[in-house]
Amino acid sequence: MMRKFTLTLLVILAFGSLSFGLGATAKLTPLVTTASPNENVAINLQVTNFNSIGSFQFYVQVDPAVMTFINVTGFTHTGLPDMSPPTVIYGNTVTLLWTSTTPHTWADGTLLTLNFKYKGLTSPISFDVPNCEVASGMPPIPIAISYTNASISPFMGNTEQAHIGTVSAATGSNISVPVTYTGAGGTSVGAITQRIAYDPGKLTFINVTGSGQLNSGSLSTTPSSGIVEIVWSNPAGVSINTLGTRFNVNFQYTGSTTTIVSFSTGCEIVTPSVPATNIPVTYNSGSVAPLGPPTAFASLPVLTTAVQGQLIDVPLTLTGMPSNTTNFNINLTYDNPRMSFVGAYNAIQPVLAVPNGNTIAITNVNPLTAIPSINGQFLVLRFKYNGVGKANITFASDCQFNNGSTIVVGYTNGSVSPALATGNANIGTLSATSPSAVSIPVTFDNMPTNIGSVQMKIKFDATKLTYVNASPSIVSITGDVLTIFWSSTTPTNINGTFITLNFNYAAASNASTQVTFTDGCEVSYMSGTTPVIVPTNWNNGGVNSLFKLSGVLKYDNHPPYPNTLAGFTVTLKTSPGDVFVGTTTTNASGYYEFMVANGSYKITTTAPVSATWFASEASSYLIFYYANGYDLIPDPTPLKYLAGDVNLDGWMFEDDAYDVFYRANGYLLPDYLAPDWLFQIPVVTVSGTNLPNQDYFGICSGDVAGEGPIF
Repeated sequence: MMRKFTLTLLVILAFGSLSFGLGATAKLTPLVTTASPNENVAINLQVTNFNSIGSFQFYVQVDPAVMTFINVTGFTHTGLPDMSPPTVIYGNTVTLLWTSTTPHTWADGTLLTLNFKYKGLTSPISFDVPNCEVASGMPPIPIAISYTNASISPFMGNTEQAHIGTVSAATGSNISVPVTYTGAGGTSVGAITQRIAYDPGKLTFINVTGSGQLNSGSLSTTPSSGIVEIVWSNPAGVSINTLGTRFNVNFQYTGSTTTIVSFSTGCEIVTPSVPATNIPVTYNSGSVAPLGPPTAFASLPVLTTAVQGQLIDVPLTLTGMPSNTTNFNINLTYDNPRMSFVGAYNAIQPVLAVPNGNTIAITNVNPLTAIPSINGQFLVLRFKYNGVGKANITFASDCQFNNGSTIVVGYTNGSVSPALATGNANIGTLSATSPSAVSIPVTFDNMPTNIGSVQMKIKFDATKLTYVNASPSIVSITGDVLTIFWSSTTPTNINGTFITLNFNYAAASNASTQVTFTDGCEVSYMSGTTPVIVPTNWNNGGVNSLFKLSGVLKYDNHPPYPNTLAGFTVTLKTSPGDVFVGTTTTNASGYYEFMVANGSYKITTTAPVSATWFASEASSYLIFYYANGYDLIPDPTPLKYLAGDVNLDGWMFEDDAYDVFYRANGYLLPDYLAPDWLFQIPVVTVSGTNLPNQDYFGICSGDVAGEGPIF
């Protein structure tokens, strides 16, 4: 622990704006370091002209995905009390703080050594110079320092090497990217962890298979956000540097440009011995490239003016096709029954368009002729848009064009979206206790007052709801879909409750069940003799239709905010109104969740008794500097600034620094008025869908350094 400052020394720190140059230096060495994954790496902090030093604070930044901090060794201070620099990890920063009322002189050379576990790839190892400070004398006065940074990168000269292959492929095709191994053929391997990075915008992961020696043993894969982790083991041990031994990482290639496939951090290969021994490996990346840059293109448009019940023409356009293109297969998928395929029209050359479920296969009837060219608007696909929502039209992976050899084509998918809506159709949301009879209204608002026809298709969960009847009785039922049809020769105002659907509700634990509009809904009026369909928002409802509101309560440390808060009480109230909704307790990972109806809510938090207060002297120094015009608070947030105002006078001043300093040393002053814990108070809105990832933060009052939690 850091030796306690006296109040006098704390006040003296206010003179930190003064400085003088002593020609001192701080350097991280070796300047360039190479290592193999899973090796320990020592980085020396070397100094010169460290004469009569009273305090120092160093902030050393690394990429935490590349290097994991272990400890500090080698700090010597002969003749001084035992005051090794406390070490704090702030995300990507190792912070070293030391101070003494007895200034000390160090000989030129290594002041201390930072020890890391290297996990692969490249990282700078650099001073956060604006926050670093070395002070000389008593009272301590900051001195000018020259800083020299370092870096780390992979060692490429290991005997054992892992290789990701380079593969060429046509856009839309399935490919296998090999991962192979070379080196000393007799090396026995017991377990492998390989983390392979790829661009999910160009590669869609399918699976991983093993071959040769890697076809035996246990193999598992976990894809997540552009990283696939491969874990393999065989307790008997095998030699993987053999012909035919590889992992095949299988993708669908959806890109049109070269994309890198690379080893990420966290790769490891170990022996089958107990305990296992790391095998130093050099990792070599690969790539997936197109057969060549696209020379031709096939595209579908994005249309945003669809109205239920109307026909939509979707042009298919070709550009850049060679004049001697002699054959093609175009395979499309579309959202059915949101759209119904009617046919293909106005083709430049004779084609056959065959629908099958939600696919359309388009082929040429006869071998294509050079005249006329197939470039331009090649044909028009006609659909009936049945609603509700956006419908996608997508080129499938097995499209191909040929002129004796494959033509590399770039594909652009299309979509059909409804026109901007003016009216609303609403299925009611209600609460009920199972079993019971429930009546669910269907209402309209903002509709024209001259409606002549309404058609609705409404789907319900037949395992929880049994349809009884409707008022008025204009409903037919097929399975779990109700079809409602109404028409009138007299223009009618349908705003308000249009129909009430009566069900028997029976669900274990009063489980929620949604009642939803499905494709085929439309409202229309007559303009002369022409029906005009009204663009409509179709808003779903149901019984006990609750949605999950969830997130993680975190401590306001430093990105990526590694500390979560377990055992804290989270309370949900309506906003506005503060009507109590529910309460829960965060689990071991800080996770909370509520099941709630649509609406706006406020989240408040209470700390458990076990969550004791914590802040250090370091926070008092940061508050003192802030009060004197130097904002050195690491990764500042509004919550940290609020935490610094411990006497609740609305400002962060020197007296707040004194209060935190004394409390950190066991003395609670009368004007320390802030509660032990402070929390953000999020306000969230639930609107027809789950609301995940509603993370928010808490912090101990006074802890502007973000060092907690300690409990």
